[in-house]
Amino acid sequence: MHIRDFPFENMGLEHNPGLDAGELMRSWQAEERRDFLSWVSRRGPPPLAHAARLALNAKAASESFASAYAPAERALERLDALLPASDPIATLATLVEQLRTEEIDFLEGGSEVHEFAGATFDRPAPRGAAWAASLAVAMRPQLLGLGAAPLALAGLMPRSVFRAEPEDPIAALLGAAASSAGRWVQQDLNVLHEGLEHGQERLSGRYASSRAPDAWGLLLGLGPLTRAELARALDVTARTASQIALALVEAQLVAPPAPERPLHPVLPRH
Repeated sequence: MHIRDFPFENMGLEHNPGLDAGELMRSWQAEERRDFLSWVSRRGPPPLAHAARLALNAKAASESFASAYAPAERALERLDALLPASDPIATLATLVEQLRTEEIDFLEGGSEVHEFAGATFDRPAPRGAAWAASLAVAMRPQLLGLGAAPLALAGLMPRSVFRAEPEDPIAALLGAAASSAGRWVQQDLNVLHEGLEHGQERLSGRYASSRAPDAWGLLLGLGPLTRAELARALDVTARTASQIALALVEAQLVAPPAPERPLHPVLPRH
């Protein structure tokens, strides 16, 4: 989601460049990560904004202001004008209608016909800015009655609602997207709760750094981190970060890493 929009075929802010870069903190797209986290730190509810600033600190990155997020800014401005709201799906449908009719960037095109060496071929049109609408909605959990929850429901504004001729009624598409987003976040919460309980069990009764539980929570939430990133995120010295890493290794919560390699959280197998 944090990868910058590219003009060629299957790239864009929703493009996943591969398993090795699927995690936000390990992606090689450093500037795009910085732009994404900076935007969330400014526009997200307090828990998400705090988490984004924490991730920026871990990467020793300063805040940026990227023009690529202008569509998300416009979508968020329109959404804020519709809040508070008692009917989430109706509110999202109103937002979709506004974006479809007044913001051309959000429309999804069909295929395009290209000619090369005397032959013609079809290729998908550039993606619209559905990603920006989804990102804006994710920054307002109160729309779904979640208050300032420390989570974001992804994919609430699918590309299908911005097609010229949606296959189903927009309200139905939005309802299906909300159901899927709810299942995804429930799965994430289950994994996090199991991980926190596992960490508490492994660290209890064991002499360990007092910051080891905090570090374990960071690894669960942000994914693999190096000792240097852990030190910056927790605002501790390099020595303390090394002691934390050793405590986590001894508790079998992370695999023994090579020096300066990321600490990978080890979750219980079912």
